[in-house]
Amino acid sequence: MEGDDIKHEGSAMGVDDNDESVIVDAFSTLSTRKDLDFTERFWKFCQNAQNQDDLIDALTAVIEELETGRLRPMIHKENHSNLGNLIRDCIKLTLLQTTADHDEQRETIGRAFDYWLASPLECLCEVGMFKLRRDYCFYLVGEW
Repeated sequence: MEGDDIKHEGSAMGVDDNDESVIVDAFSTLSTRKDLDFTERFWKFCQNAQNQDDLIDALTAVIEELETGRLRPMIHKENHSNLGNLIRDCIKLTLLQTTADHDEQRETIGRAFDYWLASPLECLCEVGMFKLRRDYCFYLVGEW
């Protein structure tokens, strides 16, 4: 009986059961950005992970490719996430292999990668916040 009162109150305030489908339809019409950087694409890829082990495997594969220099992804200049900065540092290190402190920088990058492998969800949350911020800015600026 009490639940019926709440349902009727919602209808009296203009909230309808069909409003949820309207909201979903509104979000489906948002245009999507095409200019995703590597971390954003990586975030989208990791959405399909079934568990933390999948995330660790994906991060490990990326780290291995970065360390060998076979992967040099594009990172947006406004991407100041820890993963974005770490990827930039790794690319610089592979390009400038003759610096005096090369081994020290490599060790620092290795420790940072070890940290992200120990807490991949934190890494992806930070990248996800960057991506969502860019998505909303794209949408809001596009609406003007």
